[in-house]
Amino acid sequence: MPRLLVLFSKTDVMKFIGHLDLLTLFQRAINRAGLPVRYSQGFNPHQKVGFAAPLPLGVEGLNEVAEITLEKYCEPYDAALSLAKQMPRHLFIKDARMAEEYEKKSAALACAAKYKIRPREGEETEVTLNLAGGLKQYMKEFKIPDYTYVSRIELLRKTESGLVPLYQIYKGNNHES
Repeated sequence: MPRLLVLFSKTDVMKFIGHLDLLTLFQRAINRAGLPVRYSQGFNPHQKVGFAAPLPLGVEGLNEVAEITLEKYCEPYDAALSLAKQMPRHLFIKDARMAEEYEKKSAALACAAKYKIRPREGEETEVTLNLAGGLKQYMKEFKIPDYTYVSRIELLRKTESGLVPLYQIYKGNNHES
């Protein structure tokens, strides 16, 4: 089945929308956009939609990845445009493309993330942390308050040459920020 990979950002007040609510938001937007989404089999079918990695509540995501399994191929540009029209303010669809058959799911590839942390006005730090509890541990270790501004700049995947942006998948070998 064809998979549509969508690059999006979740900023401002949308950072307070939890993971499951974001999933519901995407499912409703997909319905309104009229995308030919695939449903799971069984007694209680649901749309086959997922995200590369859940975003902690209160953290902005600047380059997040959603994966939508479709019943049939559709033009990525048209799908992104239709989906973007259905999204609320501060949730932006940035890019979309069809996944190659050989590509692993984005959730299986994401292993780390680059974060921007602003503990005080005028101070800003960029750190690369493991997705499995890395941000929480970092905040605790450096005694950074919970109300601090944090944004996830990009998700990273592991290659032979080290960590590279997950959304590099969308641009082929050309890395564009």
